[in-house]
Amino acid sequence: MLRKTTFGLFASAAAALLLAGLVPAQMPPMESPKPFMQRKLVHAQKVLEAIALEDYRGIEHHAQQLSLLSQAATWNVINTPEYLMHSREFRRAAERMRDAAKQKNLDAAALAYMQMTLKCVECHKHVRKVKTARAPLPQRRLHVGGQ
Repeated sequence: MLRKTTFGLFASAAAALLLAGLVPAQMPPMESPKPFMQRKLVHAQKVLEAIALEDYRGIEHHAQQLSLLSQAATWNVINTPEYLMHSREFRRAAERMRDAAKQKNLDAAALAYMQMTLKCVECHKHVRKVKTARAPLPQRRLHVGGQ
């Protein structure tokens, strides 16, 4: 009896939270990797444009967006220690870029941009290497009987 009452209370509380809008009825679908990476690329291009124009607000905004994107679930395409390290270093470079923009230090923002870009390249190389290593080998057919 106590178990039924506890379950009933839990179900009632969950229903109330759903109705109140405090808990989403369903989680938003995870964005597919290609559009997600295209958004990352757009922000990276906008940061470069902002650096070239000495637009500190633009640098700060797009660097912050890149940092936030690096924390999204879609970002995590593989689970290896090296991938996690690249992600952390990317996020730190984006945060350094944002902080440099707040301090109106264009040289530091440009350096952080270059470091962030190198992290992108290193990480993408790592992901390709891991995915290639995990790809199934083509099946070989055995020929029996002298042919």
